[in-house]
Amino acid sequence: MRTDFESDFTNGVLELENVSGSESFQIAKDLSRKFTSKLGICFLDILHVVWRFFFKVKEFYSLDIKQIALAKAVGLKVIKPLA
Repeated sequence: MRTDFESDFTNGVLELENVSGSESFQIAKDLSRKFTSKLGICFLDILHVVWRFFFKVKEFYSLDIKQIALAKAVGLKVIKPLA
């Protein structure tokens, strides 16, 4: 499995991206204040959604219903995984 993971980096399937920690945490804190009581979502799940903005991803994939709810609330297009 590790070999496959490393191979994906070598072949350009995966790329490392730098994310501004302070900026992403500030956005996550703002979303937390706005949505945690409504959605019952945890901070780590909020970060999962926040990082989509840094990577300019327009579609969101997740099996987590709370992440999906937050993604929809902030305007991301949610793609339902195959059943």
